[in-house]
Amino acid sequence: MIFNRNMDKSQDNIHTEQEPKMSNFYLIHPILFAIYPIIFLYSYNVQETSFKQIVLPVGISVAFSLLFFLTLTVVLRNRLKAGLVTTFFLMAFYSYGRIFDVLNDYWKWSFNIAQHRYVLPTMLLLVWYAGSLIHDVKNQVNLEKLSRIFTILGLTLIVINLFNVMPNEINKKQTDIKENKVVKQAYARKSDMPDIYYIILDEYASLDTIKNIWNYDNTEFENSLSKKGFYICRNSTSKYTDTYKSLAASLNMNYLPENISEADVFKMLSNNRVMNFLKGNGYKTVYIGNWYDISRYKMNVDFQYNFYLDSNLSYVDEFSLILIKSSMLKPFEYLFGMSYTDGNTYRSSVLYSFNKLKQLPHVEGPKFVFAHILSPHTPFVFDRNGGQVNQINSRNWKDKKYYLNQYIYISNQVDSLVSELISQSKMNPIIIVQSDHGPRPNNSPKEEENFEIPDIDKHKIFNAYYLPNLDKGLLREDISPVNTFRIIFNNYFGQKLKLLHDK
Repeated sequence: MIFNRNMDKSQDNIHTEQEPKMSNFYLIHPILFAIYPIIFLYSYNVQETSFKQIVLPVGISVAFSLLFFLTLTVVLRNRLKAGLVTTFFLMAFYSYGRIFDVLNDYWKWSFNIAQHRYVLPTMLLLVWYAGSLIHDVKNQVNLEKLSRIFTILGLTLIVINLFNVMPNEINKKQTDIKENKVVKQAYARKSDMPDIYYIILDEYASLDTIKNIWNYDNTEFENSLSKKGFYICRNSTSKYTDTYKSLAASLNMNYLPENISEADVFKMLSNNRVMNFLKGNGYKTVYIGNWYDISRYKMNVDFQYNFYLDSNLSYVDEFSLILIKSSMLKPFEYLFGMSYTDGNTYRSSVLYSFNKLKQLPHVEGPKFVFAHILSPHTPFVFDRNGGQVNQINSRNWKDKKYYLNQYIYISNQVDSLVSELISQSKMNPIIIVQSDHGPRPNNSPKEEENFEIPDIDKHKIFNAYYLPNLDKGLLREDISPVNTFRIIFNNYFGQKLKLLHDK
């Protein structure tokens, strides 16, 4: 018996000594499967994500996989087994979030099984079981074959996804969009040039919509703006109910091509005709953004302000948060960053935008300020006096008071804001207050909190212009956003742009 045990040990030693005969190339599969989930996620979101956003996650993932592999090599004293166990663990690690979501969707109306305290230990036990099976394999040839299979599979998956990524990366490096043309100087001196404020209120209802559906008369707000010199376009509509298509059309002064890709929409936003025209005429450009656009596009501006970036509240960007939510770190995602739509955070971000706008008249111009304020869009975080709203009702469309109260509060904030912009500016500014589209109550994830709204009201927008020294007879009540800057450039910058059909 002693002889047999020694023989077994000798055979194990022989296998360990023979292991290097297989090319080390086929031992890289743990690294490949550490990289692949990140490349896959990047490929899937390449239109909204920059390449630099994946560098840190890839580095951390590879370092972790190498540490895990080296630790198992010491424990198991077999690189092949250590590599295979590492790869199985990585597969489980990066698929955990998706498996959890599937279980949660399947059982959410019946059994309450899909909880991290059940699912996470189960996944770890499965990995342990797979590792035990690999540990018990005695045939070195089978381990080598399996290592080759995983290496080839990992390479294939990465190459396929890189082929999907490369065309988009090449497009991102291309020059400006064709519509952006060099423009002539319209003003001889900068002192002649008014500041321009373009303020977008996301999902702000038109005067008709708020009256007909919410039974609220917003005449007081309308009259207050009119007394300040605003022209209210009561019949304006936007062709698009998608925020970024609407903004891309407005800032490029044209309707978008049919079936335009999301990537091209973001490119048109980042490098738009309006800002390029104004830059060519000596303007500084300023953008006040929000959480939604952080990783989707980057405005080509001189100055950018964003509460979520300036406040350093998030430890990781949105791409990394999505990666975390898809992994075994999902139960601990709260440790890595804030929830962008958490009530207090969202309130602070909206107030930040208004406060930042009030500071800008003192900044030397001329300047074009584009502010995209994500309100009265959900979540509902303000009552009509600016007080807090219970988080339970943050997306409650069914009770109409929550949207209405936030709508009223935002209206009051806008009224105060434009008063300051006018009074604090050395020269009367141009101010546009506009909604990107109307309210869309059927986007709540909870069906019972929805109510239907006519499609036409999703297209109706609020549209108000403060255009100093301009004959209001030149304006119409049905001006669409694509004509906003055509009118401004024609009347203040000596251009001769044809007005498009309002639709």
